[in-house]
Amino acid sequence: MNASSILLPVLIQIALTLVVFLMLGMRKTAAIKAGGVDRKKTALDNSAWPEPVVKVSNNIANQFQTPILFYVLCVLFISLIL
Repeated sequence: MNASSILLPVLIQIALTLVVFLMLGMRKTAAIKAGGVDRKKTALDNSAWPEPVVKVSNNIANQFQTPILFYVLCVLFISLIL
């Protein structure tokens, strides 16, 4: 196994994170345009957003927990191979 074989999953994970950020922006924009959001409350509390926005926001929080271990293991693996 070579070092370049681990880079594809890393790039896919990074792309997934970026796509979820874009999805969050679109859902927040839609929620604000729908008019059902108190922007002062949402600045202080994430649960003030509608449920679809909170779900994507929670997904982003998860993208910075376990995948960080994946990144560390990938860097360790690449450094051991090279």
